[in-house]
Amino acid sequence: MNEVPNLVATKNSTSDYARVADLIKHAGDLQHFFFEGGFAFGSLLGECSLLCSYDALFPKTTWEFFAAGGNRDKDTLFRIHIFLYEVDKVLFAHCTRSVIDGSYDRTFLWLRNPKFSNRMLPPYLGL
Repeated sequence: MNEVPNLVATKNSTSDYARVADLIKHAGDLQHFFFEGGFAFGSLLGECSLLCSYDALFPKTTWEFFAAGGNRDKDTLFRIHIFLYEVDKVLFAHCTRSVIDGSYDRTFLWLRNPKFSNRMLPPYLGL
């Protein structure tokens, strides 16, 4: 039997620079997975990973974003960061209620393939 070390990590949806910096500075032994909003900042401060909500819509851009973080390529990081921020504003401008992550994920897949059902079972509501 092969031994696999435990993954000790955090999942962060924050885009607050001070919070991202605090995590990298004070909990550097952990692997931090940031959503789009915090990844650009985090990758400039230390090693971190990307949880990209838009990977299904923009797979090549997601890989480019992640590579830019690893290379600390500020120009590419913030070009993509701004692009994803603008996409988010357009896609969700009509949303007036909060939804669970599964609603977003299913909708992104549906946008790539309209045959994919974005239906959610009760009590959850889709977009």
